[in-house]
Amino acid sequence: MIDLYTFTTANGWKVSILLEELGLPYNVHVVDILKDEQFAPSFLEISPNNKIPAIVDTEGPGGEPISVFPNFGQMGHFVRKAEKIPYAIERFTNESTRILRVMDTQLGKLGFLAGPQYSIADIASYAWVNVAQRLHFPDLSRWPHVQRWFDEIGARPAVVKGVSVPYPVRPSNPAPGGKETA
Repeated sequence: MIDLYTFTTANGWKVSILLEELGLPYNVHVVDILKDEQFAPSFLEISPNNKIPAIVDTEGPGGEPISVFPNFGQMGHFVRKAEKIPYAIERFTNESTRILRVMDTQLGKLGFLAGPQYSIADIASYAWVNVAQRLHFPDLSRWPHVQRWFDEIGARPAVVKGVSVPYPVRPSNPAPGGKETA
């Protein structure tokens, strides 16, 4: 069973729509961000990043619950795609820096983001950290647990293959059709 911790936002809807499309059963837990419920200690146990949506698969690896909580997209959008708004660039760069710090703490405790084993949380987050590392944070060494995790996951054969789909991406590598990749 999946527990969805969410609120009525676009990010929350992405997950509920996905769960509906997949036909998976799930329980909804409202996290009222207008009342700062995302800062409650009980929610921080699920989402150390204090952001919704978060999902918990109550029957994760080994029958143990695992939670998933990634978020990096805004920095890339404002740094590379949107009108250059210094406030937005600073805000989302700072937020990405904070997320890397949260990840570093979590990885130092657990080894992987959702526990002692590689999981979907690592897959989803690796993709964003890969982009952030290539474009914005070339030196991850100030977050040693993130660096270890990034190197370990990046060496997995499936990850090496997966990040080359649909074509290999390098910084400022034009994609087919002349569009720059992110």
